[in-house]
Amino acid sequence: VKDRMSTMDTETVTPSQLINARPIIAAVKEFFTNSQLSQFMDQTNPLAELGHKRRLSAMGPGGLSRERAGFDVRDVHRSHYGRICPIATPEGPNIGLVGHLASFSRLNEYGFLETPYLRVKRYVKNNGKDAVGMILHKDIIDENSKKVLAKKDIEIDSNLAKELAQHKDIKKLEIKSVVTDEVVFLDAFEEDRSVTAPATTPMDEKGRFLQKMVQVRVHGEPKISHAGKIEFLDVSPKQIISVTTALIPFLEHDDANRALMGSNMQRQAVSTIKTQSPVVGTG
Repeated sequence: VKDRMSTMDTETVTPSQLINARPIIAAVKEFFTNSQLSQFMDQTNPLAELGHKRRLSAMGPGGLSRERAGFDVRDVHRSHYGRICPIATPEGPNIGLVGHLASFSRLNEYGFLETPYLRVKRYVKNNGKDAVGMILHKDIIDENSKKVLAKKDIEIDSNLAKELAQHKDIKKLEIKSVVTDEVVFLDAFEEDRSVTAPATTPMDEKGRFLQKMVQVRVHGEPKISHAGKIEFLDVSPKQIISVTTALIPFLEHDDANRALMGSNMQRQAVSTIKTQSPVVGTG
C-alpha cells in the first residue's frame, strides 16, 4: 500500500486504487456459500427479517432431502405444540421441512426446543404460612383420633393454618388448584409426562379454576379432565403459533391453507413511503 501511495497523486487517489477488495469479497462470499444452510438475510421488511432469524430447517448436512422426505416427516406433530408453528411453512417442495419457531419457544443447552408454562400449585407445605388463603380440596383428618380437623371447600385463614401446622405428621395439604406466577420451560419429553391446560381456561382473580371439568392435554392428546389434575397452564393463547402468524387477526376463523398463505405474504409486504393509519382497521 505504501508503494502505491508513493506513486499516486494524493489529490486524486481513491481507496479502490490502494486496496484490492477482491480477496475480502471472496472471503465474505465463501462464508455465505460454504454451507447449504447459509443464506443472505431477507430484509424486505422487519417482519421478514425476524421470521428469517427464527427459521428452522430439516435439510442440510446430515438432514433430509426434498426428494426422500415423506408425508409423515412433513406433517404437524403433537410435540410441535408451543415449539414449532403448525402454519408458517413454504408452499413448494420444502413444505413441512422448513418451519418457524413458535412465539415463546427457545433452545435449551442440549439443543431441544422448550416452551413456557405456568406452574399450577396443588399441594402446599403445612408450615402455618403457605396455606393461608388456599381452599382445601379434601377433609383433613387426624390419623390418631380420626377427628376431622378441617373440612374441604373452606378457605384457610391464619388461625386454621397455625392449628394445622401443630400436627407434625401432616407434611403437606392438598388444596384446590391455583395458577402461580412461576414460569417453567418444558421440552417435549417433560410435557408428555404432564397434564397441561390452555391459557383460555376460565379462572377467577386469585388464579383458581372456575369449572370442575376442563379441556386438558394428557400425553399430548386432547381430553376433558378434572381441573384438580392440571399441572401446567399455557402462558398465552398465541404460544403455539409463530410471530408472523400471530399478526393475522381472527386467525381461529381462517382456513389453515389461507392462514399459511397470509403469513407468507406478510413477509413480502413493502412498507409505504408516506405512512397513514387505515380508515377501517381491525383494532
